Amino acid sequence: MEVLAAGKRWTRERVAGSGYLSQDDGRLHFGLGAAANIDKLLVHWPSGREQVLTNLTVDRVLTVEEPR
Repeated sequence: MEVLAAGKRWTRERVAGSGYLSQDDGRLHFGLGAAANIDKLLVHWPSGREQVLTNLTVDRVLTVEEPR
């Protein structure tokens, strides 16, 4: 997943199955500093599809699902 905000780019990757009989928090956290909004959120799905979301607000939890 990539986030573009305030002229900067942040990248995070979600890896499933990281432990035996345990589970990590599946959320990805982006510390955007003083950015007032997210210009673009780019999601690279395991299926090879890409999803782009634009003009998002900051300081919230966003749930994104792969489109059908």
